Amino acid sequence: MNPPSPESPLPVRFADIPKGVKASVLSRVQQELHSAPDVQVLLRNINRILRDEFHCDGVLISMYDSEREELVYSFPDADPTNKILKLRLGDGVAGKVGKRQTPLLLNDLRGYAISKSLYRSLGLGCKRVLASPLIRRGSLLGVLELLYGESSEPNKEEDLSY
Repeated sequence: MNPPSPESPLPVRFADIPKGVKASVLSRVQQELHSAPDVQVLLRNINRILRDEFHCDGVLISMYDSEREELVYSFPDADPTNKILKLRLGDGVAGKVGKRQTPLLLNDLRGYAISKSLYRSLGLGCKRVLASPLIRRGSLLGVLELLYGESSEPNKEEDLSY
């Protein structure tokens, strides 16, 4: 299978990528993540990689504070004096994903008023969310939320497993 040209409007799904290319891409991602000189650069790299790979409109990253049982959102380009946003474990999309430690694909945000309000306060119009826990050695590190607006293409089940 030949990869699409850079001008191609069709996104490539993980399931369609040959195994050798996947290994190369994952190697590049690992190198970019490990070479980040500080946390802000690391967050920017993660944000860019996820936007490119999943063709999403926005990315939110929250880190789990086990002492307070809450998720703390990180914003790579934010002024450090800005208010820190937190979400209790179990609340909202990220809280639910963190508590269950399983990914979640939501095509409807009804029942997630806290998250809808959070997205709106950040200026992120969002109709669908693909969220995944960040787990290391069985412990929750945080949650990734990929946000999709109305004009973005629908997610497929393989996006969730990826």
